Amino acid sequence: MAAKKSKKKKPVEKIKTKLRNADGLSPKQAEFVKQYLIDKNGVRSAMAAGYGKSYNAANVYANHLLQNPNVNKAIMKVLDANLLKLSKKVERVGITKERWLKELALIGFAEMKQFARVTKRGVELTKTDKLEDGLTGAIKALKQSVSAQGGSQSLELHSKLPALQMIADHFGWTKQRVEHSGDPEGVPIKFQGMTDEQLLARVQELAGLLKKPESSNES
Repeated sequence: MAAKKSKKKKPVEKIKTKLRNADGLSPKQAEFVKQYLIDKNGVRSAMAAGYGKSYNAANVYANHLLQNPNVNKAIMKVLDANLLKLSKKVERVGITKERWLKELALIGFAEMKQFARVTKRGVELTKTDKLEDGLTGAIKALKQSVSAQGGSQSLELHSKLPALQMIADHFGWTKQRVEHSGDPEGVPIKFQGMTDEQLLARVQELAGLLKKPESSNES
C-alpha cells in the first residue's frame, strides 16, 4: 500500500500589525506621550520611548511625533484633564481666573499718582481708606520712620513689568514661532504626512549631513 504523500503546507504569510490603544497610538507612541507629559522635553521623551539613540535622530523623531494628530490629541487630552482638576481646586478656595487677572491688572496698571500727590509741603501719601477697592494690593511696602525732625514715610509698589508680561503671555500676545531646520540652507523640516519608511530615510539623510566634514577652502 503506497504511503500517502503529505501535502506541503504553504507558509502562512506573517502580517505585521501595530497594536493601537484607545487613542489610536502604538505602544511606543503611548510611551512617548507618557514621557513627554513629565517635563515636555521632546528629545528625552523620544529616546526614552525607543526612538533614536542619538540626540539628532531623537530630535527628528520628536518633531515628527509632536506633529502626529493622534499623539498631539493624546497629549492635549491629559493636559486638559489636569487643567480641569486644577480649576476645580482653585475655585473651591475662591481663586478664579478673573480674580487672578484683576490682581495682575491692578499691579500692572497702577500709577503712583493714585497713592501720593505733590503739594507745597512736599509729597503726601494718600490714606489707605481713601484708595479704590483692591488698590492696596499693588503696594509692596509702606514704611514710616520717626525722628526728632519729624520722620518720613515711603511707599513702594510691586514691579509692573512682570505683571504686564504675565498678562501678555496669558492672552498669547508674545508667542514666538520657532522652526526646526535640518537643511544646510535653513529650510524647515516637514514631517506631516510622512510614512515611517520616509521618516527613517530622512533621519539617515540628516545624520549623514551632520557627520559630513566641512570642506576647507584652499587657495
